[in-house]
Amino acid sequence: MNVGQTVFSQLLDHLPSYEFQKCVERYRGDAHHRGFSCSGQYLAMAFAQLAYREGLLRFALEFRYARRRSLS
Repeated sequence: MNVGQTVFSQLLDHLPSYEFQKCVERYRGDAHHRGFSCSGQYLAMAFAQLAYREGLLRFALEFRYARRRSLS
């Protein structure tokens, strides 16, 4: 039974989010985004890497399928 934070959330607590956000602002990473923000894409790619997904496209398709399934 899950009590408290997920393992993924616990791992993210150790990553320097302030430094990441500083780089996004410095290089204007979110200036023209249409879908995921830089931080959203970073989280998605980190999760895909930890879940052993073979590529971002496959992960995006699985994410889209899971979202549609949860909405219906």
